[in-house]
Amino acid sequence: MDSRSGPGRVSSAAPPEVARLHQAAQIEPYLRDEAGLLEGHAQAVLLPASEAQAAEVLRWAVETGTAVTLSGGGTGLTGARVPAGGVVLATDRLRSVQRAGSGESVAIAAPDHEGNYTIALGQDQGGPWARVPCGLPLALLHGLLAERGLWYPPDPTEAAAFAGGTFATNAAGSRGLRYGRTADWVLALRAVLMGGELLEVRRGACAADRGQLDLPLAERRRISVPTYGLPACKHSAGYAAGEDLDLVDLLLGSEGTLALLTEATLRLAPAPAAILSAAFFLASEAAALALVEAAQGKGLAPLSLEYLDRGSLELIAASGGAELPSGAAAAVLVEVEIRQGALEQAAEPWVELASEHEEVATWAGDDRATQARLKQLRHALPEAVNQVLRRYRQPKVATDLAVPRSAFGAMMEEYRRVMQAFRERCAPRSEPATVLFGHIGEQHLHLNLIPSCAADLELARRLSLEAARRAVELGGTISAEHGCGRKRFVDRDGRERPWIALMRTDAELDQMARVKHGFDPQHLLGRDVLLPAAELDARIAPEVRR
Repeated sequence: MDSRSGPGRVSSAAPPEVARLHQAAQIEPYLRDEAGLLEGHAQAVLLPASEAQAAEVLRWAVETGTAVTLSGGGTGLTGARVPAGGVVLATDRLRSVQRAGSGESVAIAAPDHEGNYTIALGQDQGGPWARVPCGLPLALLHGLLAERGLWYPPDPTEAAAFAGGTFATNAAGSRGLRYGRTADWVLALRAVLMGGELLEVRRGACAADRGQLDLPLAERRRISVPTYGLPACKHSAGYAAGEDLDLVDLLLGSEGTLALLTEATLRLAPAPAAILSAAFFLASEAAALALVEAAQGKGLAPLSLEYLDRGSLELIAASGGAELPSGAAAAVLVEVEIRQGALEQAAEPWVELASEHEEVATWAGDDRATQARLKQLRHALPEAVNQVLRRYRQPKVATDLAVPRSAFGAMMEEYRRVMQAFRERCAPRSEPATVLFGHIGEQHLHLNLIPSCAADLELARRLSLEAARRAVELGGTISAEHGCGRKRFVDRDGRERPWIALMRTDAELDQMARVKHGFDPQHLLGRDVLLPAAELDARIAPEVRR
């Protein structure tokens, strides 16, 4: 690990010399994310082309008291990249790593023809690794690694997501069941703090001691890290915690509120031979859920295990996303690893389970056409939902809840209650009003309530909040992989609160505020993300007075 200062301090408060967008039409695409829940406003969008330029922007922001919102690929669902004033620092042009080091510098052609991306690939005693810039679309990285027989397992559904966005949310995707989250594959990070200081840290080199962490900077800065408990399930809501917390883990999942993550060194693995298959169930969703429970009871360990309810299948079919078996009540998609070419051996336990649980049809096969059809099925649903929302001109209302395995049955009851309540009271429409799908092997499903009018939207927001409260009651989390962003709710006393307050006490929110203040004393970075600025200022005031 080492620490380096950024470029020399500028002598005036003049805006940095970086590419900028300032006309309304140019800025407009950066004022929302994929969910469309919020519409932001900003003075300008700044597009640094290097880490040094990004440091200049963050130094200038501190000198002028300018709020900065970080923006990646725009695929988020929580409003974290939506600015509430100030400027947007967009990472579109942060395409190259600083150096190859002991690895090989590799160029990746950019689809937009605005210049290549560069990453570094290498191998050491720990195995293969890649050093990647935050502005790299993850799909390009996966494609390059596949050509070399390598694999970076985190695989969020949205292929256009930037690597930096997945670092900021500690994303996982469908293969989290076997391979965990982004944090499990990050060896080192480079980051720029507000004020322009550069932070470079390797995992294991900087950890908290009894809740106190010294940042590896030229001037000593001690941070009190959170020590609250974490849910016993997949989780990405608020800052990481632990008395011996690693600095790498604190930065990952911080949603652009602590630092700009400019690049990461990722652990890689040999690409496994794997196939997808799908089982469709005619009788009811209960048969599909019983198959999942039986698989877990037998200790089967697929690469991924995904669930689609009846509404999901009907919406995919209506959108033309795939030709599906008629009348199916639910589907389970499983991705299994083929060891030593033994396809039949890998698939056999799943075929037996499907036949025992009222399965109506199976899509299976290692031929290219079948695998392409299954991959299309897995990725078609989010776009089908977005198509409907665009037609109704409504934002997305979707949950990201997860609970411990022992509580999943109770959570499914809550999902059914919420979906029934929404369908009974929402405006009539031709397509399904609710869909429930996602990473069932981790008890992590995404409930989408699809509004067609303002009244539907209000109802969807209220019911999704009720589902979130129930998940917390069951020992779960309000966010398993998307983060909390700028989502708000109105509590029973009529106060607007951040979503993180659903699962954190006031004392625990104070711990989060102290972390934020330690990294960003002026509270300028990611303003209103996670903790609203006014609440953050109020919580940290006693600390400042000391």
